[in-house]
Amino acid sequence: MAKTALMPLILSLAGTALGHALADLSPLASLAVAGALLLGYWGLLAVTSRPRTVSTSTRGRALLGVGALVAMALTALATFVANFSLLGLALVLALLVLALVLLRVADTSSAGGLLPIGALGLAGAIVGAALGIALPPLAGYAAEPRANLSVVNNCDTPLEYGPPLELHVPANGSGSAQVPSVAVDVTLEQDSIVVGAASSAHYTVPLQRSVALAIDHRPLHAGQAQRVDFQGGAAHELEVTCL
Repeated sequence: MAKTALMPLILSLAGTALGHALADLSPLASLAVAGALLLGYWGLLAVTSRPRTVSTSTRGRALLGVGALVAMALTALATFVANFSLLGLALVLALLVLALVLLRVADTSSAGGLLPIGALGLAGAIVGAALGIALPPLAGYAAEPRANLSVVNNCDTPLEYGPPLELHVPANGSGSAQVPSVAVDVTLEQDSIVVGAASSAHYTVPLQRSVALAIDHRPLHAGQAQRVDFQGGAAHELEVTCL
């Protein structure tokens, strides 16, 4: 099980995660690093192991199934709180679908032969790659400094929004929220406020009524986008006035 499933998972996870962490590579470039490690490992395994010494196991398939579910959960979390790129999201989901197909092949071909061995090994590599792509954005989000967003609520109802904003401002009062130190574009729509950056997941704040917004005392008109740069811990103010 270790040779067939665990080592490909570890090498693929290490390759993609290190490629992103050390060289800030794109998901595709990180996959290329992991692929090089895997080719080297599988080549060594082919030279040093006889076919009958490498086998699949129910435990290995179960481990990879759990790993695929964990990768899905981490990807959803990264998309929700860490501005995970749409390319990364699509890539991870495609990889996990392929991994589940390969696990099914290994399960239905469990009688023996090279097919289930290859399917299980490739599934392990894919699950490791998916984890390696999803983990760095979460690690960066957890480690990055926070900036302060002050909110002035000129409405007779409180402003309350859950994660990732975690904003609770009383009616006709003020409050603050800790936000990631990133630059975002804020757009006022007819029934929502859209916060996000190019090529990244966007967060939509629904509005129960029409409002006027001002960012750092500059009015934000409907359909207009305004860049707000929280990098370096810069603080900003958002004023909300109900119409």
